[in-house]
Amino acid sequence: MRGRTLPGQVTTPKGTSLRQINGMRLTVGKTPKRTVVVASLALLFGFWGAFIAWRANVIVAGSDLDEGLAAARFLMHGLNPYTHVGPGLASPWPWPIYYPLPAFVLEIPFALLSDNVAHLVFVGLSSALLAAAVARKGEWHMLLLFASTAFVNAAVRTQWAPILMAAFLWPALGFVYAAKPNVAAALWGVRPSRSALVGSLVVVAVSFALQPSWLSDWLRASPMAPHLKPAVLYPWGWLVLFAAFRWREPNAQMLLFLALIPQTLAEYAALPLFLVTGNRREAMVLLLGTALVTLWVHGFHPSKTDMGYIASSGQAMVLACYLPCSAMLLFRRSPDRRLLRHVGVDVRGSGNPTP
Repeated sequence: MRGRTLPGQVTTPKGTSLRQINGMRLTVGKTPKRTVVVASLALLFGFWGAFIAWRANVIVAGSDLDEGLAAARFLMHGLNPYTHVGPGLASPWPWPIYYPLPAFVLEIPFALLSDNVAHLVFVGLSSALLAAAVARKGEWHMLLLFASTAFVNAAVRTQWAPILMAAFLWPALGFVYAAKPNVAAALWGVRPSRSALVGSLVVVAVSFALQPSWLSDWLRASPMAPHLKPAVLYPWGWLVLFAAFRWREPNAQMLLFLALIPQTLAEYAALPLFLVTGNRREAMVLLLGTALVTLWVHGFHPSKTDMGYIASSGQAMVLACYLPCSAMLLFRRSPDRRLLRHVGVDVRGSGNPTP
C-alpha cells in the first residue's frame, strides 16, 4: 500500500493508527474525533492566553504590542511609522521601532480595535492557533508549554513567539514569518516551506507598496538595538554548540539556529525551545527551566533597567534552558532501526522526526 510521509522521513502503511516506538511518533490519523479534540484544545488554550492578557491589562500598563498598534495606525493614515513612533516623536515610546514594517501590516486588523481588546484578541488567537497546530501534529507533550512561565511572559508582553511556533508546525500560517525575520530564519531553516516563503514575500510586497522606504528606515534603527544578542555569546553559551554532534537531527538544527541568531533573550524567548523536546520528560525539564529563569530574574537577581533584565534573563536562560536542551539531544536514544524495519516502517532519514 502506498504510505504517507511524516516529518523526519518516516513512512507507514496507509490507514494504520498512531503508534510509538522508542518515543518516535510514526503516524497521525485524521478522524472526526481528532478534529473535535483539536478544536477543543484551541478554544481552551485560546481562552487561557486571553485570560493572561486580560490580567496583564489590569495589573501592568503597556506591552510590546502597544508600539506596534501605534505604528499600524500611522501606517493606516499613510504616514511613516519610523518617523512618528519613538523617543521624542508624535507617539513617544522609550525606544525606536525595531520591528520591520511587515509586522505592522499584519497588526492593522488589531489596530482597528481598542488597545485592551487588541491584546486579548492577539494573544487569544495566537494561543489557539498554537494549540491547534500542536494537536494536529500529535505532539501532545508540547502542550506543557502552556504551563510555562515563558508562555505567560509571552502573553503578558503580547509577543509573536506563539504564532511563530504555530507557523512552524502549520506551514499555512508561514506568512507571519515576515513579522520577525530573525526567529523566522531559524524556524524556516529547519523546515523550509514554499507556502511560508510565498506568504512572507506577499506581506513584504504589500509593505513596500504602502511604505517604499521602510527597509532603509528599519535598517537604520536595527544597529541601535543593543539587546539583540545570540545565546552562544553569553557566558557558557558556547557549550550549546556541542549539539552539532547530532546535526542530522532536526531538533539539533533547531537548537543551534535558535542559539546563533541575535534575539532578545527575555523570558518569552525560551518558548520556541519546546520545539526541541521530543517527549513529556524533556518538556517537563524545559518547563522547570523556564520557571528557574523567572525565579532568578524576579526573585534572586532583579534589575531596574531593561538592559539589566535582558542580561540577567539571557544568562539564566542559557544555563537553565539552552544547556539542558543540548544535553537532551546528546543523551537521547536514537530510534532502533531494526525494530522499525521489523514492524514494516521505512526510515529514510536519521534522527528524531519531531520538529
